[in-house]
Amino acid sequence: MLPCKFCEREAVVLIRTARRVWLGCPHCYQTWEIDAAQAEMTSDVGMVSDTDTIAGRSLRRGYLIAILGVALALSLRLVLRPALGNASPFLLFTPAVAIAAIYGGLGPGALATFLSTLLGSHFFLISPGEPIIEKWDRVILFLIVGGVITMSTGREPLARTKGACHGRGR
Repeated sequence: MLPCKFCEREAVVLIRTARRVWLGCPHCYQTWEIDAAQAEMTSDVGMVSDTDTIAGRSLRRGYLIAILGVALALSLRLVLRPALGNASPFLLFTPAVAIAAIYGGLGPGALATFLSTLLGSHFFLISPGEPIIEKWDRVILFLIVGGVITMSTGREPLARTKGACHGRGR
């Protein structure tokens, strides 16, 4: 691999297009770009697999945050069940969706919304005397709120990544 321009450690390929190659250092978190022709001349610069890139690690981290966030929300909600009863079944799942979308993007945000909907419905929407429409109303409302949170905050990591690639090293 090509050494980092800033700390001289090993750099990785972040993005490759027909004309440009964006490189990044996982140690000092700096990014820069070079011409694709220059990258081809340097035999050390090759496209690494998705599992080895910073983006691949960030995506896995986002999904892990989504799963752990929903698990934490479920645990807290179960602890608070004696105080809250079946009221506000998705109250603590909403921050889990927001955190997953902020740190992971659209995929982890959608996963957190889906898992929260399943778990919240299963554990906290089981009132025997409550009309069925009341249950579906809450589920649909949470899906809408989770979708809006995911769509509005899930684009931010992509914007930060593009800004980091284009803003440094020029």
